[in-house]
Amino acid sequence: TAYDRLNSTQREAFDGIVQDYEQRGWWIPCTQEDLKASSDCVLDPAVVFMVPGGEKRRDRLVVDLRRANKRFERGSGAPTTVTLCIAVTRLYGSGVCWVFDAAKAFYKLRWVGLLAVLLPSGFRSMVRLAMLILCFADDVFCGGIQGVIAVCSLIWLLTVCGFCITRKKFQCMALPSCREKVGEALDEHGLPGDLFRWSDSVDLLGCSLRYEHTSAVPELVASCNRRSRLQVARGQAERLQGALRSRDGSGISKSFVFSLGGNLSYDCLGCHAVDRVIADALRSWFARIFASEGWSSSLDFSRLDEVDHATACALADWIVDLTAGAEDCHHATPVREDGDPIILEVA
Repeated sequence: TAYDRLNSTQREAFDGIVQDYEQRGWWIPCTQEDLKASSDCVLDPAVVFMVPGGEKRRDRLVVDLRRANKRFERGSGAPTTVTLCIAVTRLYGSGVCWVFDAAKAFYKLRWVGLLAVLLPSGFRSMVRLAMLILCFADDVFCGGIQGVIAVCSLIWLLTVCGFCITRKKFQCMALPSCREKVGEALDEHGLPGDLFRWSDSVDLLGCSLRYEHTSAVPELVASCNRRSRLQVARGQAERLQGALRSRDGSGISKSFVFSLGGNLSYDCLGCHAVDRVIADALRSWFARIFASEGWSSSLDFSRLDEVDHATACALADWIVDLTAGAEDCHHATPVREDGDPIILEVA
């Protein structure tokens, strides 16, 4: 067991932590029969192991909750996309954008009941345990003038609770006409105006957002930030292209091909469907044709028949064409002011 692998000093530290929990009344010694006879809700036993500390960190006990967690349904929701964030901020009037994350994630917890833990010396029941995370909040995106008070009030609350927001990770941008309104809103609610600094752009889920006011209607511009990845993909595609032509797969593995597909399919905004489809086709085809090859083994292109060889060459050629002259890519959407009508269009 993990306990047996600890040296004598570490075992003494382990036993000391357990004894401290028992003295505090948090852990209560019990038997397996006691747990079975208990009328309280008892979750599956969780194994406890220790992570030794160092000069700056104390020894810590870690409770493995995987068996208990299997009883609960998955709590994570659908992933948030950049396009969803842009749609929401346009709905509320996108003259202002706020992006920040907490230095420490904060959680909403629910009490579930007793949990048994298994130690080398027997069972313990844990009587102080918050289980089942309902909400996980780390990164926050907000748009619109009405979000000013909510964001600044939330930051104040998080700071009071110990979840600080670093200036480096608190990005705010707004149209020039909106910055003055933000200051007025803060003054009206008695909130300090130095909680943030205005930025020309903000980073969001791998993309960059900024406002442009070069035309009659201001625009919210999203940059994909794909250029560096496409340049790498082009080099990889040219290398694959040469290997296929010479039928020498030395240095070309499934790992290499999947890396090429990953670089080509990088598309945080979801605006480059063709690139994603070709990347999926590339990975799927190579995984099927070379299913028995190791992940890092060189591929034997000499055994490909004419049809398979032509297919692989066509995919490589297509990727070289797609990545030719890779440049920075920007996508603009008109800024909707808070009082403007909501217009839905179906493409």
